Amino acid sequence: MAKLPNAVPVVKFHRPGEFMLGSAFLAPPPALADLVEAVWDVEVPECDAARSMAVKVLPTASSVMVVHYRAPASPDRRNHGRCGHHSVVAGVQRETVTFEPRGPAGSMVVRFRPGAAARVFGARMEAFANADITLSDLFGDAARQRLEGQLRDASGQSARLAVICAFLNARVRCEADPLVAEAVRRLRREPAQAIGRLARALGISERQLGRRFLAGIGSTPKQIVRLLRGEKLIAARHGGAAWADIAAMCGFNDQAHMIRDFKALAGITPDAHVREAFGGPNRELNGALAMAGFYNTAFVRADTRPPSPGWGANGRPLCLFA
Repeated sequence: MAKLPNAVPVVKFHRPGEFMLGSAFLAPPPALADLVEAVWDVEVPECDAARSMAVKVLPTASSVMVVHYRAPASPDRRNHGRCGHHSVVAGVQRETVTFEPRGPAGSMVVRFRPGAAARVFGARMEAFANADITLSDLFGDAARQRLEGQLRDASGQSARLAVICAFLNARVRCEADPLVAEAVRRLRREPAQAIGRLARALGISERQLGRRFLAGIGSTPKQIVRLLRGEKLIAARHGGAAWADIAAMCGFNDQAHMIRDFKALAGITPDAHVREAFGGPNRELNGALAMAGFYNTAFVRADTRPPSPGWGANGRPLCLFA
């Protein structure tokens, strides 16, 4: 993914006559660079504009921590239950979920490096797979309320990033499993490689590798490969690659195999997803998400009405970081 310097915007834009979405992609400080890939700061304090939004999240190999410091967000899937409304940690996800703010939006989305979240949340990440665990359940109501309050009171994006970093720094328990981290690096580079061959190259059995993945990431190597393929597919198409080249690059037998696998994973064909995300009215917002490595996340709806009185003066434009 792109390298993101701390809070130095190089591009700012919004669509004329429309509400200004306060959004920024922030890099963690060097001390957390091996833990966190990126932080997405979303702020839409105007209630009607926020409630008009909907964000689709495709299955992903990365764990995330989402802190809602204004109104909560509602998911469209029953199995997310009450957790989907609160500040949560979500492990490896194997289904597509759409979230809608229930009021003024203020959220910090922390995307962990695959396998790194166990450093903060414990070494049994399979408990987080395809589930949302509330921060209250993990750290208690007082810690969750304090974090949300500090984010609400923060003066801006850099201050909110500092709050998130302090929260994570205080809770790092251990180092990540270096073998799992190396395996993920190799799979990201070459998702088509056989798991048995990867295990042998790392000096352990395929069964041992599977156990290490379940503990450190929350999913099996084969499931992680499938998720990484999906992300790589979207990234390659967004970068302009042809579908036939993408199928070969990601290790599919042919385009038909790629289409079947992606649709079974995400509930939509890859071409339909790319057209919806990057060819529609939200292509600029979703292009910014893709540039920051959030290939599995896309706005499917955003307010296009003129701003409310006073909103434009206080809002912030979309900020891209390269």
